[in-house]
Amino acid sequence: GILGLALVTYLVNRDYHKQSMSLLMATTTLGLMLAGIQTMSVFRQLSFNWFSPLDVVMDFLSSFTFNIKFFRASCVVSWTPVHAFIVRQVITPCIIPVIWAMLYIKKYWQRDVDIPVELTNTVGTFFNVFFPTMVLSCLAPLVCYRHPGDAGSSLLSDPSILCWSNSHFA
Repeated sequence: GILGLALVTYLVNRDYHKQSMSLLMATTTLGLMLAGIQTMSVFRQLSFNWFSPLDVVMDFLSSFTFNIKFFRASCVVSWTPVHAFIVRQVITPCIIPVIWAMLYIKKYWQRDVDIPVELTNTVGTFFNVFFPTMVLSCLAPLVCYRHPGDAGSSLLSDPSILCWSNSHFA
């Protein structure tokens, strides 16, 4: 993760006039590929029974939507749905100090680095790429499905929580 973030920081802040067209094309293709992966990971949120090998691919793609269950952290730490939601919301802003530290390391080697400009450029690119994931993560607690026989409704992301009950607002 950190190595990928360092690579993005380096690629985003290069002088485009000095880049070859093939590197620019590769960077653009990588951005389009990430957008496609995120779009596919949104489909994972739908309640379909995916067949093999699509279920394995969809499980992997769920890591791009900040799905805490994918990382199996519950083996080490006990997660409540509220904790998982908070962690999903905090992951993205926590990237900003990491990018800032990488730029200060870069300034150690290259004295002409303009940290505010490059920080804005890198954070803007990162947020642009992960915008669909952030929106999906924010809206997940609002998506409910109805129980059969009109017996209430539950959260699609965590069926153990009944919608519009005390545990839903906790």
